[in-house]
Amino acid sequence: MKSPTIHRRIKLILLFVFLLNNTFSQINVSFGPEVTPEEMVECIIGEGIVYENVTYQGFEYACGIFSNGDSLGFDNGVILTTGHANVIPGPNNSFNSGLNNGMGGNLWLNNISLSGTTYDASVLEFDFYPESDTLKIKYVFGSEEYNEWVNSSFNDVFGISISGPNPMGGDYYNELLTVLSDSSITQVSINNVNNGYAPYWLIPTGPCENCEYYRDNTNGIYLQYDGLTEVLTAIISVVPCEQYHIRFGVADENDHEYDSGLFIEENSIACPVVEVETILDPPGLVPNMVEGNVNAELTFKLPNSGYSPITVNLDLSESTANPAGYPVGDFEEEVPDEIYFPEGQNMVSIDVDPVHDWIIEGNEHLNMVIENTLGCITRYDSLFFLIEDYLQMNTETVNDQYICLGQEVYLHVSIENGYPPYSYFWQPGGFTTDSILVSPEETTIYTVSSTDLFQADTVIDSVLVNVFTCDPDFLSFNFELGNNPFLPWDVIGQVGGDSINLEVPVGTDIENLVATFNSPFGTTVYIDTVQQFSGISQNDYTNPITYTIVVMNGNTKDWTVVVDVVTAKKEFLKNEVIIFPNPATDKIHFRNAIGFEVSLVNSYGEVIKEKKIITKNYFLEIHDLETGIYYLYFVTDEYVFVEKVVISQP
Repeated sequence: MKSPTIHRRIKLILLFVFLLNNTFSQINVSFGPEVTPEEMVECIIGEGIVYENVTYQGFEYACGIFSNGDSLGFDNGVILTTGHANVIPGPNNSFNSGLNNGMGGNLWLNNISLSGTTYDASVLEFDFYPESDTLKIKYVFGSEEYNEWVNSSFNDVFGISISGPNPMGGDYYNELLTVLSDSSITQVSINNVNNGYAPYWLIPTGPCENCEYYRDNTNGIYLQYDGLTEVLTAIISVVPCEQYHIRFGVADENDHEYDSGLFIEENSIACPVVEVETILDPPGLVPNMVEGNVNAELTFKLPNSGYSPITVNLDLSESTANPAGYPVGDFEEEVPDEIYFPEGQNMVSIDVDPVHDWIIEGNEHLNMVIENTLGCITRYDSLFFLIEDYLQMNTETVNDQYICLGQEVYLHVSIENGYPPYSYFWQPGGFTTDSILVSPEETTIYTVSSTDLFQADTVIDSVLVNVFTCDPDFLSFNFELGNNPFLPWDVIGQVGGDSINLEVPVGTDIENLVATFNSPFGTTVYIDTVQQFSGISQNDYTNPITYTIVVMNGNTKDWTVVVDVVTAKKEFLKNEVIIFPNPATDKIHFRNAIGFEVSLVNSYGEVIKEKKIITKNYFLEIHDLETGIYYLYFVTDEYVFVEKVVISQP
C-alpha cells in the first residue's frame, strides 16, 4: 500500500498562500447516469459531424462533462477518470484522493502501459467522419499519483488513439495521438512529464522530465489532482469524409488506488468553418453599427491557408431570422456577395459603412448567409448585424430664471436622441455636468455645449438668469382716480422709512379705497395673510393698515399706511397745533390744541392712550410705552387730522 509520510502543516500553509493569489473559478462536473456516452461524444465533436457506434467501458460515475474549466486551460469538455468524477473539484487538500470502483482494465490501455496491467479503466470510443484533413484535439492529463509516485511502477496510463485511412498510404491502427512532437516521448505519462521530485516527502527523486509541460497543483484550490500536464494538443492527418474510429481512455496501473483523469476539450472534432470577426470603428462604444458614426470591418478567416484559393459565396437577402422586421440597410459601398481568398491567404477583410440618411426609420439590418464548402457537405452559416439609426441630439434647458442678488439657482439641460453618455460644458464657469448651481452677481447668460458619445455633433443652448436687488420696499403708493372714481384727483403717497402717508379730501370714502403701488421684482405684498394686488385690492383705511412685503429670498418688511382726510379749516388747525418733542421719550407736549380729543394709536391701529385737551399747553405721558412709530389722532366734532410720532425710550 502507498503510505508516504506527509508534512501536512507545510501543505496547509501553501494552500492559504494559493488562496490569496489564485483567481480561477471552481470547476463544475456533471457525471453519472444523467450523462450518457452519446452526450459526451456530442460534447467532443462539433455540430454537423457524423458519428456512430458509441461505446463506453467503465464505472458510470467515473465519466462526465465539465464546465468552468479555466483552471485547466479550457472551459468545457469531457472527463474520464479511474475513480469517481466528483473527486476532481478542489481544493487539493489530500495527497491520495481516489476511489477503487472495482472495474477491470482495458486491453488497449494494457498495451500502452509499462507493466501491461491496468484497473478501473474508463474508455469512450466511437466512429466518426472528419470534415477536414487534420485532427487537433486539446487535452490535459491529471493525477493523484503526482508527485510522490513519479518514476515508480504506479504510472497510471491514458491515451487517445485513432484507426482509419492514413493519407500517406495504408491505415492507422490504434495510432497514439498523446505524444509530444518536439521530444522523443512516444506517449505522455507520469514518469516522463513531471517536476522530478516529491514535495510531500521533500526528497528529490531525480531531474524533472519535460517539466515545461507540467503543472504542480500542490495546494491548488480549484482541482484536487496533485499534478497536471499543461494543455497539450493531439494532432494527426486524416482523409476528410472517410470513416475513423477513435478511443479516449484512462486506467490505474498496478493498483486501484489514487485517481487519474483525462480532460478533453469541447468541440475538439469540428467542421471547418469560415469565421467572421467583426471590429467596430470606433471600437468599444456600442454593440452595433450606427448610421454615420459606427462602421464595421468584417474579417473572413479560413481554418488555414491550405483551403485557398477559394471563393466563398454570400447571400445578402433579407433574413427570415428578423422577428422585428427591420429593413435591409443602405451602405456607402455595396457589400459584396462573394469573398475571394487568393492562394496562400486565409484572411480577407471588407468594410461595411452604413449610410447616414438622416431619416428616422428605425433600426436596419444586414443579413449574411455564408456558403461553407470546406467540409464534406455544403453548409450555410448565417450572420445577422443590427444597424441603429442615429438621431440628432436635441437639448432643452430650464426656462429663464429670476433671482434676487445673493440667491442660488439650479440650471439644467436635458438631451433627447444622440447616444449617451453625454458631455457638457457650461460658460461662464466651465462646469461639466448636466445640472449646475449658480449665483451670479448680475444678470448673466449661461451657455451650455452638449456632445454625445460619438462627439459627432455639438448642440448649444442657453439660459438667462435675471438678477434683481429685491429690496422689500414700496417704490410708490397712490390712490389713482381711475380706480377710485369718488376722488377729484390722483392722491400721491409720501413714502419714507417704513411708512406711507396719504391725504385725501373731505368726503372721500376711505373705507373702500383701491391702492396702486409699485414694489421691486421678486416681492409679494400682503395685509395679514391676504395678498394685495396693485390697482385691484380694496381696503378700509379708517385706521392705519400694516402692509408686509415678502421677498423671494426670504426677506420681509412691514409698512404702515396712514390716510388722513384734509379740509381747508383742518389745514389751518393742523398748522396751528404744535407737537414736541418728536422723537419723544417720556412726554409728548401739545400747544394750541384746546378742544381736541387726542388718541395715541400704534402701527397696528390699536388705541393706546386717549385724552381730552382742555388747556393751551398739555402733555401726554409715554414713558411706559415701547419704542416705535405711533400716530396721534386729533379729533373734534367736525375734523380729524393725524400726525406721526416716534417714541424712543432710552
